[in-house]
Amino acid sequence: MNSPRGAIFSTPGTGFMVSGATTDAGPGQPQNQFDSINPVYHRFFEPFSQQRLFTSLGSNVTDVNFFVPGTNAPGAVSGFGAIFSDVDAPNSTSIQFFDLNNNSLGTFFVLPAVGDETFSILGVNFSEGAIVGRVRITSGNEALSAATRTGDVVVMDDFLYSNPVAGPGGGGGGGVPLPAAVYVMPLALALLIPVSRRLGARA
Repeated sequence: MNSPRGAIFSTPGTGFMVSGATTDAGPGQPQNQFDSINPVYHRFFEPFSQQRLFTSLGSNVTDVNFFVPGTNAPGAVSGFGAIFSDVDAPNSTSIQFFDLNNNSLGTFFVLPAVGDETFSILGVNFSEGAIVGRVRITSGNEALSAATRTGDVVVMDDFLYSNPVAGPGGGGGGGVPLPAAVYVMPLALALLIPVSRRLGARA
């Protein structure tokens, strides 16, 4: 499987859902924000742009593997970022970066925001260039469900990353292509946190 945008999403859960899509719509709720999972979720989440919030199902973990766009060849990016909705707790939401040999490049935590329907943005740009073969996104500390929430439930919105380029080995695995509705080209990569591994930086 390949993606014209060079990113394949997978999860240890049961799949993914995009808010506002047919699978998420309820009677009289064309702007459903995962109320089909839990009828109170519209109180917590808010789309950053158009109605295309994104979440994994049955897990709060999302893996993103990069490929040379339109091919099965493993690729790498120099930076990646995401917008999150309703990050309430510190150290509950993070992005972990891996190189093409699956070595960790560091885990970076998303700062929480006070209140509901809020936005938090985290992005990291590596000074060494295109060395990131995959990322693991942990959204909150519990998965979305019909149960009363006891922890921090978080969903994702837009994603930002540099153009994936060819790299020596690494990457791989099945999954689903990144939905076009939640894709953002890397024009905002200048906003990403610059990181040099030589300095051992970690946010």
